[in-house]
Amino acid sequence: MKVYVLCLGGSIAGGIECLVQLVDALRTLGIKAYLSYYPDGPKQTHQYFKDFGYNIEQASVEDNENNIVIIPEIHTKRAVLYPKSKKVIYWLSIDNYFQRKWNSKIKDFYMYFKTLKSARLPFSKMNDFSHITQSQYATDFLREKGFKSYFIGDYLNDQFFDMSKALESTKKENLVAFNPQKGLSFTNKLFFDQQIKTVPLIRMSRAELIASLARAKVYVDFGHHPGRDRIPREAAVMRSCLITSKRGSAYNSHDIQIPEYYKFDMKEYEVKNIVKTIRNIFDNYSMHLEEQNENRARILMDKKSFIRNVDGLLDHIYEKK
Repeated sequence: MKVYVLCLGGSIAGGIECLVQLVDALRTLGIKAYLSYYPDGPKQTHQYFKDFGYNIEQASVEDNENNIVIIPEIHTKRAVLYPKSKKVIYWLSIDNYFQRKWNSKIKDFYMYFKTLKSARLPFSKMNDFSHITQSQYATDFLREKGFKSYFIGDYLNDQFFDMSKALESTKKENLVAFNPQKGLSFTNKLFFDQQIKTVPLIRMSRAELIASLARAKVYVDFGHHPGRDRIPREAAVMRSCLITSKRGSAYNSHDIQIPEYYKFDMKEYEVKNIVKTIRNIFDNYSMHLEEQNENRARILMDKKSFIRNVDGLLDHIYEKK
């Protein structure tokens, strides 16, 4: 038996690293697992992640009844290329499957049907597949659709923790970090005519981003949280207090384990309450940091949980439905 994890060549995004981590964990457990790049080979992806210390190898899929092909949710239509192998869909996100950005219902609807023609299979054609998830958000969504799934998660890599340890003594400032690529139109309302210092996490190296989080008392994220996003977890480890929307994976209490009063609807009437919370964190930082300890502790355990979950993956795939 061999396991092939399909991976988009040429990308080093967070979702790609989840696929790399899965292959690394499977190989550590003694399973013959490989990254299989598409559409035209690995480009720079493979060596980039090998340099992180991941135990990964690449190979083209051998399509036969003994093998397993794991396919990211954004390219489910590739399943038809492997009629003999057992297929598993890895739900790294929900909103990215639908191409849903939450800016316009009409545009979101149009984009979903457009992608069904190119890259996605409809749910009606995935009944015979196994399903694994990166977030509780995805697990809950699939359950509502009538699909049984298996949660494996993912984790922040060792390089991040090495870099974060070097900044543990950094003095915290009354500063709000945010990602301009996530919910910028609403986030801007928080800072309009407000005397709040901010640091946009854009056009930065990894080292610069982590150093910025080390300084900021607050990290706000009013994006749509399509899966369990990386930067909110990095911010938590860097002792920034999180304030989020209630969209996507931020809605439930498992993916972002902070008290409910740090999560807000993206409504105009909430702006003053969010600003009030930011100022309260500035003034009472230690208290708020302690209130978010559970989330931070869970993130620190993610790697152990991931490896344990991957160890049970084959039992899930081969169990009788």
